[in-house]
Amino acid sequence: MKSALAAVAAPAAALLLSAPAFASDPEQAETEKVEKAKEEKKICRRVTEGMGSRRKVKVCLTREEWKNFNAEQRRRSN
Repeated sequence: MKSALAAVAAPAAALLLSAPAFASDPEQAETEKVEKAKEEKKICRRVTEGMGSRRKVKVCLTREEWKNFNAEQRRRSN
């Protein structure tokens, strides 16, 4: 009976002692996933194709890509 209890208690104790080390990794990984998802999130807008067209096209870009798109549009208009 003692050996059966020892066989169960030793692995359980090892898991309990190592739990804090494992607890921080998923939280950090989840935080990184959320930050990456926010960064990678696409924003869709309808924009005109050209100067002579009224037709609008749906364009989906990330926040950084929209900044570059708008900067290029301003550069072209000047």
